[in-house]
Amino acid sequence: MKDKESYENLKEDIRFHDHLYYILDDPKIKVPRIIWELSTKRILCLDYLPGIKINDRDAIQKAGISPNSIAELGASSYLEQLVKFGFFHA
Repeated sequence: MKDKESYENLKEDIRFHDHLYYILDDPKIKVPRIIWELSTKRILCLDYLPGIKINDRDAIQKAGISPNSIAELGASSYLEQLVKFGFFHA
């Protein structure tokens, strides 16, 4: 980190990330929680969330998930974040 201000901004962004699971209303969206006691200035530790890579269409379909539903959920989440909160957190 180049300077203290950059580090403070990063900490603020990370703290917001930690609260995303409270503000996104859809139970189909999972946000890994930050494990603060294991994180440092240089290492960010997150909960493990098993899943399927977004580009693995075969595995998605084998899991009984519609690729179209994933696209719709992603677009809906993106718009909700922009409209409600004024930005998108990837």
